[in-house]
Amino acid sequence: MGKEERLWPTALCSFVAAIPALMIGYTFAFPSSAILDLTTESAGLPENYRFSIALADIFAALAPIGALVGAPLSGVMSDRWGRKEALVCCGIPYLIGYLFLTYAHYMPTALGFQALASTGRFMTGVGMGWAGSCGPVYIGEISSPKLRGLFGTFTQIAIATGIVLNYGISSIPKITYFHSSLVAVGIVAVFECLVVWLKESPSWLIHHGQHQKAVKVLQWLRGPSVKVEQEVERIQEAESLSLWLAMKEMSTKRHIAIPIVLVMLSMFFHQIGGAHVLSTYAALLFESAGVAEPELTALVAVGGVELVATFLTILVIDFVGRKFLLVLSSIGMVVGSAMLGAHYFITRPSTCDSVGSNNSTGDFLLQARSGDMFENCINTQFAPLAISSAVLFAVAYSIGWGPVPWVLLSELIPVRVRGAASGIATLVNWGSAALVIGVYLEYSEAVRDWFAWWTFAFLNTIAAVFAIVFIHETKGKTLEDIEIYYQEHWC
Repeated sequence: MGKEERLWPTALCSFVAAIPALMIGYTFAFPSSAILDLTTESAGLPENYRFSIALADIFAALAPIGALVGAPLSGVMSDRWGRKEALVCCGIPYLIGYLFLTYAHYMPTALGFQALASTGRFMTGVGMGWAGSCGPVYIGEISSPKLRGLFGTFTQIAIATGIVLNYGISSIPKITYFHSSLVAVGIVAVFECLVVWLKESPSWLIHHGQHQKAVKVLQWLRGPSVKVEQEVERIQEAESLSLWLAMKEMSTKRHIAIPIVLVMLSMFFHQIGGAHVLSTYAALLFESAGVAEPELTALVAVGGVELVATFLTILVIDFVGRKFLLVLSSIGMVVGSAMLGAHYFITRPSTCDSVGSNNSTGDFLLQARSGDMFENCINTQFAPLAISSAVLFAVAYSIGWGPVPWVLLSELIPVRVRGAASGIATLVNWGSAALVIGVYLEYSEAVRDWFAWWTFAFLNTIAAVFAIVFIHETKGKTLEDIEIYYQEHWC
C-alpha cells in the first residue's frame, strides 16, 4: 500500500475497540482487593454479610463463567449484525454488572447483598466474553497485514491497563469494591459514547453485499491517496458463510479446522499457566507471602510490570515474530512459577497448619491475619523472592502468552468462518479461566501453595513444547497467505 498509508484512523478505531478489553483486565483484577473487602471487616460489612472462602472462590470464578455465555452470543451477533454492533452491545452487560455490584452495597439483607453482588459479577463476565470475541476480530479486520501484529497487541495492552487501573484505585486508602464498581460504570459509559462513531469492518461489509461502503471505509482507514482495490479483491476472494455453513466447513476441511484448533489451544495455554490466578488473587497472594503493602505491590509488581512489558511487545512483535515470543514467554513463566512455588515451600512451616484448617491461601490468610499468629506463620524475610518471582512471571506472560493468542485469533482463522470460530475459541479461553480461577483456592488447599505453583510450571513447559512444534510464524503475511500455507501443509 506504499509509504502514503496513514495510521491514525486504524489506531483510533483500534483504541476505541480495545476499551472493552480494558474492562476485561479491570474485571479480572477486581477480586484481588474486593475479596478482602467482602470477606473481612475492611469494607465495614456486617459479619453476616461477609463471604465465606468458598463463596469468595465462586465469586471470583463467576466472571469467566459469565464469559462462557458472552463469547458465543458475540460470535453470532458479530456475523449477523456486524462487528460494530457487537462492540456497541458488549458494553451493556458490563454496565448492568457493575451497577448491580454498586447497588448491592445498599441491600437490606445479607442474602440480597450476596445474591446481587454475585449476579453483578456474572454479568461483568458476560461482558468479558463478549469483548474478548468481537474486539480482536474487529481490530484484525481493519488493520493492514504489515501492521496487524502491532494493532493486535492493543487488546492485551488494554487488558494490562485495566489491571493497573483496578490495582491503582484499590490501593487508595478507604477505597472499597463499591467505589471500584462506580469507576467501572463511568468507563463503560464513556466507551458507549465513543463506539457509535466507529466505522464498520470492511470485511464484514463486503461479505454482506455492501461493496461501495466497504471501499469508502478502507479509503478512510488507509488514506485518500492509497489504492485499496487490491485489498478489496483479497477480501472478496474469501467468502463469508452463515453460522451453520461455517460450522460445517470447520468440521470437514482440515486446513480450516487445524488453525482453529491451534487458536483454541493457544487460548487454553493463555489461561492455564497461572497468569490470571496471579491477577485475580494478587493482593491475597502477596499478603499471604508476607509482603507489607500487598495492594500497592500488586499495582507495581503485577499490573505496572505487565503494562510496560506489553507496551514494549508492540515494538518487537512484527520484527521477532509470534513464535519466538511464545517460546521465550513460556520459559520465563516456567522459571517465575517455579520460583514462586519455591518461596511458598520455604516459608510455609508445618506449625502454621493449625492456623488454617487446610492451609490454603484463603483459609491461611483470613484466619492468620485476624490474630496474633500472622507474624509467626509467615517468614517475611523471603518476601522479596515472592515479589521478584511475580515480576518475572508477569513480564514473561506479557511478552508472549498474553498478547500473541489474540493476534493469532485474528490471523489464523479465515474470514468466512471467523465470527463462529472466534466465538468457539474465546469459549475455550473463558472456560479455561473459569476452571483455573474457580479451583485454585481449593487446589492449593489440597496440595499446598508451593505444589500448585509448580503445577503451573509444568503446564507452562507443555506450552513451550506446543509453541515450538505447532505454531507457524505469521509475521508480515497476509491472511490469504496464511490460509494457503495450511492448505499446502495440512491437507
